[in-house]
Amino acid sequence: MTKRKIIAVSIPAAIIAAILLSVCIIAIVANSKNDRTEPVEQLSYWQSMIKDDALLKKMVIPGAHDAGTKGLPYFAATQDRDIADLLACGTRYLDLRVSHADGKYLIYHGPSKGVTLDSVLDAIKTFISANPTETVILDFQHFDGEAQQGTIARVEEKLDGLLLTNDTDKTDVEFIDELTVGRSRGKCLIVWGRETEEILAKKYVFKRNNDDGTRTDSVIQSYYKTSYNTKSSKQYINTVLPQYIEKYKEIDSGLFVLQGQLTDGMYVRGPKF
Repeated sequence: MTKRKIIAVSIPAAIIAAILLSVCIIAIVANSKNDRTEPVEQLSYWQSMIKDDALLKKMVIPGAHDAGTKGLPYFAATQDRDIADLLACGTRYLDLRVSHADGKYLIYHGPSKGVTLDSVLDAIKTFISANPTETVILDFQHFDGEAQQGTIARVEEKLDGLLLTNDTDKTDVEFIDELTVGRSRGKCLIVWGRETEEILAKKYVFKRNNDDGTRTDSVIQSYYKTSYNTKSSKQYINTVLPQYIEKYKEIDSGLFVLQGQLTDGMYVRGPKF
């Protein structure tokens, strides 16, 4: 190989190596610190301090985007606490995404799969049983593979007796709009993100809106636009946040989930960055 060819090959190789090294350093630094703060005991039962006649939709409820992803690779782990810890820290809304592969139902994010759905549901049942003043919202908005039927079957089995049901003549939206904290204590509110009539017909399953907000009769409004949530914090707070809030105010029904997480648009640095 001539000297010129060696130089021609070496320079691109050096550039690629430098880029890869930079990516590795960024990933390590951005994801090096985990939250190890011990939860305050009162956070396990903070809803007990809310009056029974307060409306659920009027409360500000902490939530976890892509819950159950602790332990996944840095580019997929949006949480550094497991489900039991999240609940102990006061989280009452869990975004759960389920994959079905090789007969197993697993929590997933992107290409990565983690803990079993059963272990998540067991942790929720244990928490609710120990803290009957609390209400936990489970938002099943994404499924990988043929996971829907198996997921709802696991929910029925694991959370039997703990599911909030609409046994009234009201529509689901009317029911949620009038739902009080007292009525929902010790229960799980199951919200579904797919237009699957058989599942949505169940009295304990409530329909969520899609990211664009185009579904009707939804009990959760949750807007998300990738180009918005890849902006800087300053841009998000000043321009995107008001848009999401105004969009909900136009409907003014059901619960409002603020998709406040910002995403690494380059898919390099990972969610924690």
